[in-house]
Amino acid sequence: MTDQSARPALADHHLAELATGRGSGATVDLLARRQLALARELLGLVRHETTLAPAAEGGQQDGQEAWDTLTALDAEAPEAVDRVLAHPYVRSWALSALGARPSPGPTAGVTGAAATAVRGTAEIAAAAAFRSGRRASVVVPVHAGLLRLPTLGTLTVEAGTERALVRTDVDGCTVRAGDRTYAIPRSGRADPAWRGSRRFELDGWAVTLEDTDPWRDCHGHPAHPQVGEDEAEAWRSDLTAAWAWIRRELPEYAPGIAAGLRTITPLTPSPEGADISSAARDAFGAVAVARPSAPETLALLLVHEFQHVKLGAVLDLVDLYDPTCATLFYAPWRPDPRPLEGLLQGTYAHLAVVDFWRARWRGGGGPDAETRFSRWRDQTAEAVGTLADSGALTETGQRFVAGLREALATDEVGAEALRAARRAAEQHRRTVRP
Repeated sequence: MTDQSARPALADHHLAELATGRGSGATVDLLARRQLALARELLGLVRHETTLAPAAEGGQQDGQEAWDTLTALDAEAPEAVDRVLAHPYVRSWALSALGARPSPGPTAGVTGAAATAVRGTAEIAAAAAFRSGRRASVVVPVHAGLLRLPTLGTLTVEAGTERALVRTDVDGCTVRAGDRTYAIPRSGRADPAWRGSRRFELDGWAVTLEDTDPWRDCHGHPAHPQVGEDEAEAWRSDLTAAWAWIRRELPEYAPGIAAGLRTITPLTPSPEGADISSAARDAFGAVAVARPSAPETLALLLVHEFQHVKLGAVLDLVDLYDPTCATLFYAPWRPDPRPLEGLLQGTYAHLAVVDFWRARWRGGGGPDAETRFSRWRDQTAEAVGTLADSGALTETGQRFVAGLREALATDEVGAEALRAARRAAEQHRRTVRP
């Protein structure tokens, strides 16, 4: 494949901009391009470390043919390859193939890693061929009865099927698996065994609701097994309303989200009705959420979690702290002390939380919003001070954390809100586990 692994630079002015908690579309796009370059690097590493290994055994030929197809597509239709490699869960697959994270399912060891690598490479090649509209044939290994086409969806095939032949052209693709042939057209009705990802085209933001990719289950909470049509429409409605709220009330955050947040992965709701959301360190461009009861809450969860996404991409490029620091620090939003990176991540995310509650308060949210703004503003400032005094920040990290301090809102709150905020903060500190 073409070597496109040169890393786009992240200049001082980009870091200063991101330290405000916001980030322009151009700057977040720069982060996204770096993540794409990293995905290409990981794909090449998977190729050389696993699919060429003797343990790949009979799958080695399939892996070679898939790689050849992918290489040809990269020369003829690189935008289709990039679209697939930018999928948030390609990195999860690559790290698993390299043994850096566990794989879903029973495969293990060197042989399992090789099988994971061959399967994923073939899946990427078939998906890129589909997106390119070019004629291609790719043999794709089947895992647990599913044929995965990243960014597109999954096909359920007959139990015991080990391999499927995917043939693509301008109209879509057919899949020959066992004694059956499945049609997946580019438009129109697909075979009932096909579950396609849903893409929502909102006003100024295109985002995919991802409930098909097996590698999405990397967020620390159970992924929603399958979203039905009614639930998907509820997601569309709530995302539309949440996005409108963000654009109206937090306009500085909207360009970055539009540029970098491409995937929403539904999580299984909490039995207690608690809000659940997550950003995975190795899944740039994705946020996982259990759909909350109110669109404004969804807006909060989106801006909060996308902070983690942005900072994770920054940390792939820039050393902000000494990784050997083993000290645990008090985090005002956690029930347990956190390592330095965890505190940094939480502090950065809470810049958006502070801005959310400020907007709610200024927008008529009443005493509760004022109290929450006061509490999170003051406790985020405390966390910034903890980071600054940690002695573990690099020179660049010190400048970045100084930017966080400068970005915090300075609005004065009423005496009652201030007292209530301090009571909540003191109660939290008393309950934190040592």
